[in-house]
Amino acid sequence: KKILLLAFISTFGTSHLIGIENAMSHKDNPIRKEKNLETEVEKEGTWSSIKELINYWASYNLFDVGKNEDYNMSEDKVENNNEEIAQTTEYKKIRATILNAAIGDALGRITEFTPTNTQNIKKLKQAYHKTYKFAPYTDDTLLAQVVLNACLNNKSEEKIIDQIAREIATIVGPKKLTIDPLFYVRAHGLGVQESGKKLFNLITEKKDTATEWWKERDNQLSFDAKKRQAGCGTVMRAWPIGLLFSDPEKIIRLARNQSILTHSHPMTHAASAALAVGIYYARTGSSIEEIIEKIIETAEQFDDEEKPFKPNAEKITDEIKLTKKLLIKDKLLTSDLIRFAYKQARNGKKPAEVLGTNNDQNNAFRSPNGFLRGWAADEAIASAVYLFARNKNNIQKAMYEGVNTPGDSDSIATLAGALIGAYSGNLYMDKNLDLLEKRKLLEKRALEITNSISQ
Repeated sequence: KKILLLAFISTFGTSHLIGIENAMSHKDNPIRKEKNLETEVEKEGTWSSIKELINYWASYNLFDVGKNEDYNMSEDKVENNNEEIAQTTEYKKIRATILNAAIGDALGRITEFTPTNTQNIKKLKQAYHKTYKFAPYTDDTLLAQVVLNACLNNKSEEKIIDQIAREIATIVGPKKLTIDPLFYVRAHGLGVQESGKKLFNLITEKKDTATEWWKERDNQLSFDAKKRQAGCGTVMRAWPIGLLFSDPEKIIRLARNQSILTHSHPMTHAASAALAVGIYYARTGSSIEEIIEKIIETAEQFDDEEKPFKPNAEKITDEIKLTKKLLIKDKLLTSDLIRFAYKQARNGKKPAEVLGTNNDQNNAFRSPNGFLRGWAADEAIASAVYLFARNKNNIQKAMYEGVNTPGDSDSIATLAGALIGAYSGNLYMDKNLDLLEKRKLLEKRALEITNSISQ
């Protein structure tokens, strides 16, 4: 098969391959796109790009090639033998948060960028990957695990963020396919890839010795460049912070700083902090009304930072004025967009009305129909709050509604699954749960977090 592929390349040239890769990529999404390999041709030469394409095509099941035999799944054999801890409410909530987030991610990978909301994806068997023999998750869960591990391994906030920065730089760096053979399955956002490479360059240039060296990436950007970094890439990796820490102010600082590593628009910081705080209050027994109020209050702390980036937005004090028209015109601050989504849930609005019926991709930042598509950070947290408020104890229904959306379905389902797991302790039920990538390792992490909190 490789010989045939190379024969095709020699006959038609790499430009055809690049065109096919781009057609398969997420180029229609204004915020989150796959890497353009044409740039790699210029930098690394044709053969490097061909090798990347072989791996890329393998990861999309076009060929059964590109497998990395050194990819060790033995970590999946980790067992949880601590029955006493396993019976606690705290462990059940933490386990449900971690696994629900990963399941939503794996299921949503199938429906992301689909044109309608009628895919009817609800089983891990439907997300099974023939090449890798399991249901893989995307960058959402991979990077959430990076944050989780950094929080578990370090005591100081500076060291936590330092480790996250270095791991992101490594994951998108030159050896990305060696580190993660599923790199192209993950569908890392373009913003994360670009920012990760800048972090990698700072490390390579030995500019990583100063305190908070990672802020240099953000400091180098113009206002317009920062404004463009508004995707949800930092929100979906923020939930571990709310699981591991109990000081809301510390949670907000960590969520903000891990966001600054790759995204500079203040709404990404607001959404990340709001989610992490929401997870904390959900797992510690607050009511759903209290949790959502804390989420909104946290986002409001970023209102003043956000206003210059949303010059048409004004704080809305009258809930009646929270309408789709303001969303379409980008006139809502993150805190008000969350309030808008919460209002839709309380008013019984169906997912088709709120999350959309079709992927109205028009390269516009906002949906022309006022749908919460989830590409932007503020829409991602708002979508999750909508599903949480609508299905606070019903993880099956919430996950189904989050997965089967025409927008950023994996991120929406990940965030909603994490919130409902932290609140209710209810785990998404699937008889093929063992198909989930690294399920046993994820369960081990739940045990480690529970032990960490109890000490």
